[in-house]
Amino acid sequence: MEQEIFSELSSHIDKWEEANISCPCYNKTHGEVREIIQSMKSFYNKRDMLTYGQESYLNALFSDYSNENYEQCLNWAYTEEKKAAAKTIAEYYSSIDGGAYFTAARHKIREDMPLSYKEWHRMCDNKYSRRILEEVSRDPRFKKGQQVQIRVNRLSNLVKLNNVYFKREMIENYAIVIDDNAKIPISNAKGCRTYKILPIGYPKAIYAEERDIKRAKKLK
Repeated sequence: MEQEIFSELSSHIDKWEEANISCPCYNKTHGEVREIIQSMKSFYNKRDMLTYGQESYLNALFSDYSNENYEQCLNWAYTEEKKAAAKTIAEYYSSIDGGAYFTAARHKIREDMPLSYKEWHRMCDNKYSRRILEEVSRDPRFKKGQQVQIRVNRLSNLVKLNNVYFKREMIENYAIVIDDNAKIPISNAKGCRTYKILPIGYPKAIYAEERDIKRAKKLK
């Protein structure tokens, strides 16, 4: 039975290669997958069995090389819109946790290489990435030139954003919005859209997330 499974999986890989679709397995080529299959086949021929881990991986390969995935990848178009979204998300993942996530996909983006269907959806269509894209593309709550105030409980986030210590006098300080979408957010929380603001009495502009500021109260 397993011999038939190996042959069936190999025929699936042939179909993907003939259509010039890149390997659906993360960070692998079709050739590397073939080597893995051959190794499992040799193991099976010697032991007349596969380990639990090998069976699980074989099932995962069938899922990756499924007909449904094939059709999705065959019709995949890496449009300018998707390319722009990928650049935004790549910048986000580069700025968090030491750039530990999606290193292979981010390298392809830096080299201006197209992402595959699976690479794009894994990196750009998860709940964290969707929040980032939603935040940077929606209408801003605050406009350039508008007067705002720094919220009472958000001073620590300003320190994180700017890598600068601020005195408590900055709390509820008034500021002017200098720029909107001033940098890619470094968090994926609601209100992470990032502005550049100039606090009154402070010598230079700083970054603030939308959730860090509020509409300014009228001065009496």
